[in-house]
Amino acid sequence: MSEAVGNDAAKTKRSIDPRVDIGHVHLKVADIDRSLGFYRDILGFDEMQRHGDQAAFISAGGYHHHLGLNTWAAGAAPAGDDDARLLEWEVAVPANGETTLTVEFQTRF
Repeated sequence: MSEAVGNDAAKTKRSIDPRVDIGHVHLKVADIDRSLGFYRDILGFDEMQRHGDQAAFISAGGYHHHLGLNTWAAGAAPAGDDDARLLEWEVAVPANGETTLTVEFQTRF
């Protein structure tokens, strides 16, 4: 069952700049809480919706979601060298924002 995140939680933390432009990415992750600990709690994305321990959707600026995080491939073998896989993606923060941030995923993840 889906549960929306209330505004009270959003008022108590720093949010990422709403002008962030990352497009739309879905990531297969091993652990939703651990992933939210990074994307929401460290980078500052807003949690928009959560589906238990299976999926979470996060964004900047109130968009329905820029990042989808899901565990739907849990237990699957990691992608091999000949498989299609995401090796890198970037979050571009506006130049007049507080920080400049680039996130790169290496094959070890």
